[in-house]
Amino acid sequence: MAILTATAQGMINGLKRYTNRQDLTQGYDTDTGASLFFNLAKRRMDDKLRLREMLTSTTLTGSDHPFTLPDDYLEVKEVINTGAATPYGLQRSDRIEVTRLQTTDSGSKVRKFETTGTTLSMGPAPAATDTFELTYYARPDEWDATGDNDIYTNKYPHVLLAGALAEYYWAVQEPESGAFWDQRFNDYMEQLIIKEGKELYSGYPVAQRNA
Repeated sequence: MAILTATAQGMINGLKRYTNRQDLTQGYDTDTGASLFFNLAKRRMDDKLRLREMLTSTTLTGSDHPFTLPDDYLEVKEVINTGAATPYGLQRSDRIEVTRLQTTDSGSKVRKFETTGTTLSMGPAPAATDTFELTYYARPDEWDATGDNDIYTNKYPHVLLAGALAEYYWAVQEPESGAFWDQRFNDYMEQLIIKEGKELYSGYPVAQRNA
């Protein structure tokens, strides 16, 4: 794949070049909208990638239990009981076990958590004054054709473009080209999942997000 300019306009120009469609715009119309195809590809990347830049945190207070997960939530990385004399991490569990602890161990030390849909629950249930830090992977903002701050555009433009090309060719019903770019996209993603998985163990500062 030719060298790309890691900007929104550079990505649009790349899509135009590979599709030979100079009429593609920045809008969302299926036939001529470039942004639509980048956002479809971006959603696929969101579902599979867990980048360090996606990590953020928020404070949870026991009085709000069970907790509603943030709107941009993708996946929990860890939950720390920061209100304990010696802060400690909670163990990830399932709904059955957390519900059992809430019933049989009420008032005991909070030990486990689980997520179901948009809710995070703990077992045993926390006291109203308990505080926790939830560190999670946040879904990046929607791809914006007028901005240059997109994580994927800046870091992995070739992967995003391959995904957008696959989405474009599926949309215009050219299955052979769609399958070609889909396979290219999937190959890139497999490499990234391995690469990013290794890098996450090296540690990375987490942005604090207010509740």
